[in-house]
Amino acid sequence: MKFTLLEVKNAEQGLVKIMQKELPIKISYRISKIINIFRKESSEIEDARVKLVKKYGKADEEGNIKIEEEKQDDFRNEFTEFLQEEIEIDIDPISIEDIGNITISPLDMANMEKIFKEN
Repeated sequence: MKFTLLEVKNAEQGLVKIMQKELPIKISYRISKIINIFRKESSEIEDARVKLVKKYGKADEEGNIKIEEEKQDDFRNEFTEFLQEEIEIDIDPISIEDIGNITISPLDMANMEKIFKEN
């Protein structure tokens, strides 16, 4: 299944919220496997973001890197373009019915729409 890098970042947040709910063991296992994949991808996305910060930023006396005002648009544009890259993640969508009667915000559900399916 194809995901943009932005979809990966957004879906991970919702998956973390679902992991805090009581779910049947089979679904808990499947969700934990999915979130492990998404966490790995998110870590790599963060590594790329840090590289861009270093590319466009300048270190102060304490070693903290800050992107100067005149380079912020370039940074933002390059990172936004990067987040539109698509990757293939091999997961089987989970039936919404299988997760039971939990509550989740519409925004979180929208961010995870590719992970769940209706019966």
